[in-house]
Amino acid sequence: MDIDTLGRRTRTKRQSTGKIVRAMPRDLLWLEKLHHHGPLPTSYLHEFTAHLAKDRARTLKRLAALHHEVNLLTRPTKQFDTMDARYNQLVYDLGDSAIQVLRDEGSFSSKAPVCTGPWKHRVMVSCITASIDLATHGTNIRYIHQHEILDQLGVSMRIPITLRNDTLGRDEQHDLIPDAMFGLEYKSGDQKSYIFFLVEADRGTEPHKVKNLARKSYLRSIQQYRKLVGAKLYKEHFGLNAGLLVLNVTTSTERMNNLIELVGNSSDSGRNTYMLFQTAPMFGTYFKPPQPMLALFSAGWYRAGHDPFHLGQP
Repeated sequence: MDIDTLGRRTRTKRQSTGKIVRAMPRDLLWLEKLHHHGPLPTSYLHEFTAHLAKDRARTLKRLAALHHEVNLLTRPTKQFDTMDARYNQLVYDLGDSAIQVLRDEGSFSSKAPVCTGPWKHRVMVSCITASIDLATHGTNIRYIHQHEILDQLGVSMRIPITLRNDTLGRDEQHDLIPDAMFGLEYKSGDQKSYIFFLVEADRGTEPHKVKNLARKSYLRSIQQYRKLVGAKLYKEHFGLNAGLLVLNVTTSTERMNNLIELVGNSSDSGRNTYMLFQTAPMFGTYFKPPQPMLALFSAGWYRAGHDPFHLGQP
């Protein structure tokens, strides 16, 4: 067995000791949250089950057992390619045995998020939605997962949007595929209200704007969201009567301000109510798995020409 200088199993290689491990309620909740959000750091998984077991050391030991002994959890190898990876908290994802367990428990959904693309982008999306999910705990606001929305409505996240290509003088259809979707249910006495959200995680890897609409850019996304949300096309596609907002999370204040300016310049009035912005700098050049980003719920989201919007105060 490969061990480190402290006698512990190495982080990067699965090694079983033959210990018998049976899935417990806390383990099943971890599997559900990873299924609902995607790969998550250990701090997120601990917070999701802190009401069942408060000791963080026991959480780390149990997560390691689910990884090494029964393959319910896996540690994506990409996390070890980052700077100072051994000093970062571990990130876990569903292991090979997890899907069958979720099916057996009746917790599996084909409409749960399947975020494609680079691994850091996937973790960023997962941390955004999981942070907001965690922040609603203990409040009168209920987090509604993507699969709950899509299962009920019977629709997909792939949204065809037709845009005018002025350069070529023709209309072109390009699919808009948001990174994630969720809803919030607000309760006030016996009254309930809802707002739904689409998520765009931006690590600064795509250009602001390009002349060719076939190439993805932030300007193309803004134009697509102008039709989907601004022109209320989402009511037809998703069948929603409630409002829909777009949460854009990028990696620096400078880029955020540039994107807000781009949104404002794309509007006749210079104002926009539905494109909201915050930053998560730990997903920039020097990636570091973050602690739960509760400020995504408690702090204001910036927008062009309007005061900040707070998720906890609709």
